[in-house]
Amino acid sequence: MDWIALIQTLGGIFSGLGLGMFTKSGRIKMQAEAHAKTVEAYEMQLESQREGYEARLDMLTKAAKERNKIEVENAMRISELNHALNDKTDRIRKLTDDVYDSQQELNRANERIIELTRDLEEAIRKAERLELIRCHRFDCGDRLPSELVEKLRNLPNRENLTAGN
Repeated sequence: MDWIALIQTLGGIFSGLGLGMFTKSGRIKMQAEAHAKTVEAYEMQLESQREGYEARLDMLTKAAKERNKIEVENAMRISELNHALNDKTDRIRKLTDDVYDSQQELNRANERIIELTRDLEEAIRKAERLELIRCHRFDCGDRLPSELVEKLRNLPNRENLTAGN
């Protein structure tokens, strides 16, 4: 029986060592598998995030290209409108200059009309004075006295001429 007890004891020791080694390696193996599954889950999550980011990046790239295209079109339109505005501004300046020149010419014409009107009025007054002074008859019997004739010649305007009568 000693032999049997010794074999049982040795078998228990070896099996305990084997079981301990097996359990330790089993625990390590299970931990490694758990870590591998965690890493795999993280990799899948990262892959799905990467795909999401790539899709988002593609969408943003398309949006940026479209935005750039719109910006270029808007810049071209603004350039065209600025060119048209410059043309209109130049036209307005030219028309304003023409209006100013016309106004200046009109002012000069009005001054000339006023001057000619004064000359005409003076000529009319002079003609009226000469008409009063002139003798229409041969004998000039009802001719104005010479003092009155001198006064009429020296009168500056028509109002004084009527006031003298």
